[in-house]
Amino acid sequence: MRSGHICDGESLQDSKRVLTWHDEFPYRFWIGSLRTITGSQIIQSFEVQRLKRDAPNPSLKEQRLRLNLISNVVDQNNNTLTAGKFRSLPLGEILIERAELLMAALQRESWKLGSVTLIKDSQVRNSKNKVKREMIENSIIKGANVDDAILIAKIYVDQCKISTVRAAQRTADYLGVEVKLVHVALKIARRNMWLTSIGS
Repeated sequence: MRSGHICDGESLQDSKRVLTWHDEFPYRFWIGSLRTITGSQIIQSFEVQRLKRDAPNPSLKEQRLRLNLISNVVDQNNNTLTAGKFRSLPLGEILIERAELLMAALQRESWKLGSVTLIKDSQVRNSKNKVKREMIENSIIKGANVDDAILIAKIYVDQCKISTVRAAQRTADYLGVEVKLVHVALKIARRNMWLTSIGS
């Protein structure tokens, strides 16, 4: 098993922050810790990285950069990383935030290239029901017809490229339409073979 460590002092004994890494193929685990006044190590960071075959050992530069990101402040509320903390992470929400961030970047890219551009800049996932109703009433997409199905399918595919987590719901939110309209449009697109069953 390949492994290594780096610390912010001359030795482990006089270091405050320590970063370790070890490989258990296909994963590399990075664990950063902070030594308290009592000498105990408090976990401050934990990362799981999937490796390609024959991945090299991390460079010293990468290790130093990761070490510098470790917090050197002890949380007074004892809000440290524990197994329970990992279980309580809202993974679905985190993945949706990532998908929305990448979708916004994709929209900017498509605008620059002059290809299909998404309609709204703002996200509506956290909007009030009243605002959402107004968006639906004002949407240029009025029904799941053939023309709308092409546009909806394109946006759905873009959402799936980023993440398949609630892709239909995110497409509906983005366009300001009901999710059932997206489902109908996707059926039309699949029936006309513009879209495969896996969303491409």
